[in-house]
Amino acid sequence: MGIYFVPGIGEIALLATGTVVLLGTAYHVGNKIYHAVVDWIHESKSSSAKDRADNAADKVPNKLKVDDKHVDLDDFVDKYGNTPKDKSSGTFRSKTDKRYTIEKDTAGHTGYDGTTKKWKINYNDKRFGSLNEEGKVIGD
Repeated sequence: MGIYFVPGIGEIALLATGTVVLLGTAYHVGNKIYHAVVDWIHESKSSSAKDRADNAADKVPNKLKVDDKHVDLDDFVDKYGNTPKDKSSGTFRSKTDKRYTIEKDTAGHTGYDGTTKKWKINYNDKRFGSLNEEGKVIGD
């Protein structure tokens, strides 16, 4: 169950039974109001997740990126000189700025764009973002 505040409407409750309670009236799966509320909740979560990913991408210095949203995975190497493109696990340090590292993300969660989080990016050993397999920043 979740309780959400919908601007212009008020509080709504989303129940695990596939019911939305809005202004004291229950709407079930299949109802247009139910789907409108669920879509609004999904969109509001997705946009905030994208905003957080964009903020994380802004924290990566340009010298470590190939474009605004993609980290250059070839700049990161492990102690044997392998890059994240060569190996699917481990910790990799930036050759350009040693304060940045990438490490394997094993949780299997997805980012705002639906791709799987493959790498965690850290600054001074503190995580601030998640990357997909191509190096795109997809989460915080």
